[in-house]
Amino acid sequence: PDVSAAAADIVRHKAQGLLVDLSASKNDVETLKSVDGLKAYPANLSAFTILYLNNSQPPLNDKAVRQAIAQAIDIDDIISNVIGGRALRADSPLVPGTWAFDPSTARHKHDEGQAQDILEKAGWVLTGGSNVRTRNSQTLHISLLTDADALRGAVAEEIAKQLREI
Repeated sequence: PDVSAAAADIVRHKAQGLLVDLSASKNDVETLKSVDGLKAYPANLSAFTILYLNNSQPPLNDKAVRQAIAQAIDIDDIISNVIGGRALRADSPLVPGTWAFDPSTARHKHDEGQAQDILEKAGWVLTGGSNVRTRNSQTLHISLLTDADALRGAVAEEIAKQLREI
C-alpha cells in the first residue's frame, strides 16, 4: 500500500525489488540501504520544483523583495532535509549536464542577514514587535500555492518557514 510496507517486504525477503521515488521517507531509504545484498540503481528524473514569482503584483513587483527571497531560501537545506539529499540543485530552468546548461550560471547564496538588510534598505521594516514587515502601511505578505503532491507541499512549507524567518 505504500513505500514503508514495500521496504518492510524487502527486509523480510518477501519482495525482490522496489522502485522508489522522491516521496519515500529518509527512514525508508535508510532501511533499504541496510539490507545486505540489495543494490541501488539511481534513475534521475528530469523534473523541477520551481518557485515562480508574480512580478506584476505587489509586493513581488519590488526588485528588493525578489532579491531578499533569493537570499532567504536555503536551497541546499531543502534538498538535504526535505528531499533527503536525493535531488540535484538547479539554479536555472536548464537541466545540469545537458547541452543547454551554462555551468557559470550564478548561484544564489543563502544569507538571511543579507536578505534582511535588503528589505530594510528598501523600507520593509518590522515595527512595534510585529513579525510582519510593512512599508507605507502595506504588509509584506506572500501566498505560496502548489498542487496536491506531498513532496512539493513539504518544499512549499519549508520555503514559507524560511521566508517567515526574515
